[in-house]
Amino acid sequence: MKLSELRVSHLLASFSVAALVISGCASSDDDEAQRLAGQLVSSLHSEDLAPRLTVDVAAALYGTDAATVCEAFDGPLSSAERIILLGNPSGRRPKTITTDSVSYVRLVVETYCPERSEYLADVVDELDPFESQ
Repeated sequence: MKLSELRVSHLLASFSVAALVISGCASSDDDEAQRLAGQLVSSLHSEDLAPRLTVDVAAALYGTDAATVCEAFDGPLSSAERIILLGNPSGRRPKTITTDSVSYVRLVVETYCPERSEYLADVVDELDPFESQ
């Protein structure tokens, strides 16, 4: 075997090992995303929320950490976040928030970032959601 062929063989072997390692990591993340999504979907369905949400869709939406939701509750809300989540304080553009949407977010936070439940509770205390039908 020539030196150049040997290098190509080693290079291909290295890529194969790297691909296996990467796919193993992705598989672990995929498994965790599926596990958390299953837990969320089960919790939601037991409270008659999001009846059409599937584990695959929840896993695609939230991954392993529901970053978009959890980052909103990583501490007290800034002024901008308060307006986005709670509405304009002048009352001209009130947010329409239902009890179902509050319950949905609570279950997402409890599933993906339970350590942030306290901040969610602070926000929920300021809401005046109307009863879902």
